[in-house]
Amino acid sequence: MTKVISLCAAIVILLCLRAEAIDFGLYGSLGSGTADWKGSTIFSGYQSYQMRSRLTGAGCMIDTAVAPEGLFNYRLNAGYEALVFKSRDAPRSIRMNSLVVDQDFGFAIQEPGTKHRIWIGPELRVAYARGRSSLSTSERFTMIGLGLGPAIGVNIRLADSFPVSFKASYLWTEYSEPLGDYYDGRSLAFGMAVFFR
Repeated sequence: MTKVISLCAAIVILLCLRAEAIDFGLYGSLGSGTADWKGSTIFSGYQSYQMRSRLTGAGCMIDTAVAPEGLFNYRLNAGYEALVFKSRDAPRSIRMNSLVVDQDFGFAIQEPGTKHRIWIGPELRVAYARGRSSLSTSERFTMIGLGLGPAIGVNIRLADSFPVSFKASYLWTEYSEPLGDYYDGRSLAFGMAVFFR
């Protein structure tokens, strides 16, 4: 986890040194999805089972091109995310608290001369999560997660120093713990961000 944080810090420093203008902001997100959980330590007797998930998140972010000018933008989100999984076959649940780092590599697709920016591109996620099941408060686990999927966003400048952004992303993620449980997840999330220049 220390290496991940160090890498993200290095990326931010390099961007600050090289980018002409970087916007800083705060974001919030909501989403839901499904997951295939596999293992034997969470639900005794189950080797594989399907679950529904919902998520809420918040954090800080930077973007190298909130304004409509330019083709490429890089967006870095770092924040907290709460995940709740519920089994489709039994009234049992799993709760996870995650530290997430999302990177968006966006390419503008709007017409030149517009006052907003529409972008699309891939999103890459790295996460560190801790959680427990509803079966036992002593049954806890720690997982590392990776995710990848498409993202699309629109940046709207309400005032010179107050742009807002809306984003939708669909991620395929895999979380695992060493020699333990793991799950493959699919989630659709919607987010809103406010930038301060």
